[in-house]
Amino acid sequence: MLTIHRLAGLLVALAGASVFMLIAWGRARRAVDPLAQLTDADCLRDAMGSQFTGRASRTHLLMVDIDGFHRVNREYGESEGDRVLQAVTHTLRRQLHSPDLLCRYAGDRFAILLCDRDAVAALALAAHLRCAVASMRHHALHNGQLIPLSVRSATRSLDVDPHHALRELNRALERRMPSSGREPRQERRLQSR
Repeated sequence: MLTIHRLAGLLVALAGASVFMLIAWGRARRAVDPLAQLTDADCLRDAMGSQFTGRASRTHLLMVDIDGFHRVNREYGESEGDRVLQAVTHTLRRQLHSPDLLCRYAGDRFAILLCDRDAVAALALAAHLRCAVASMRHHALHNGQLIPLSVRSATRSLDVDPHHALRELNRALERRMPSSGREPRQERRLQSR
């Protein structure tokens, strides 16, 4: 049964989706992540499938992952980790245009389906999102301590099978994961093959 709370969540998540992406809402009852109030990975996969043409595309997928998120959960607790996820969600959402679809892909990873953008625009948006998150001033609720935040990102044109694109971007984000004491590497656009 669709409750008022879930319906409100669906409406919030739909605010960032364009009309042509609504076909992905076939699974509307489970399409919203309750914490971030964003569409989930299943909805993303549906939307990607509807946009995939198998040829050069102006649709791009951008994935963003919070650096050191496990440290936030470990040092400040899971409730603070939830607050960080919500704050990053809010920051990402404010930077996007209405045809873009922002999803919580998994854990601390977000996916953004960018419609009608070329590779240069997708890379520019990725850089802008990294700067926007890095400029956040998130303070821990229990002690007011500033928690520095940063994200790493990867982009890919949807000129390949959506499952392949997701696998490729997930691998790229894992390679960009900073090891202790190092800054995350800058993003490079994944080349079409």
